[in-house]
Amino acid sequence: MLKTKVIASSIKNLTDARYFAAWEVSFLSFNIENGNEHYIGPQDIAAIKEWVEGTDYILEVGAFPQLDVIQQLSDYLDIKNVLVAPFCNIDIISELQEKEYRVFKEIIINNKNDFEGAKKEIHQLSQLINTFILDIKANHIDNDYIQFLSEISPLKNCYININVPAEQLENLLEKTKVTGIVVKGGEEEKVGYKSFDDIDDIFEALEIFI
Repeated sequence: MLKTKVIASSIKNLTDARYFAAWEVSFLSFNIENGNEHYIGPQDIAAIKEWVEGTDYILEVGAFPQLDVIQQLSDYLDIKNVLVAPFCNIDIISELQEKEYRVFKEIIINNKNDFEGAKKEIHQLSQLINTFILDIKANHIDNDYIQFLSEISPLKNCYININVPAEQLENLLEKTKVTGIVVKGGEEEKVGYKSFDDIDDIFEALEIFI
């Protein structure tokens, strides 16, 4: 059991899916945007869903999704959570929300200059977006970042995609009270095998023994 919620994104293979499901992550997220390097086909997603249980799912649809395609894939896969990219048009987001999708939206934080814009976007879209994912590019998180995250975490569900050492992550989550974190899947080293040493450190730091 983990101390926080986790979204495992860009899942492309059963090895990733089974590993993350074993850690009881909250969501496995699949990229269905044609041409994206992390794309996975609907039949492969369906096959993965047959092998894992105990987690929810997200479809990553990019910035310019085709609503009819999303509808078809959502119905086929029985997935109602969709993640849109940072520059997705508000009209598309509105249509998704009207069709009762739970919409997740990514916001990129390149540096501290993006803080105010992110706060404004969260306020403006709070009625349309179920959950925000903050993709934080900084490798060093100081008190300004902690204050920023502490200010937005009460506003809406907020996950952070962030590159900090595992030993610092628990403290950051405790101080900011964000909803959870995002980790990313990747290519297998060979079919059925992949090293998870780097991610193991994160999950071990967040593990609760019961």
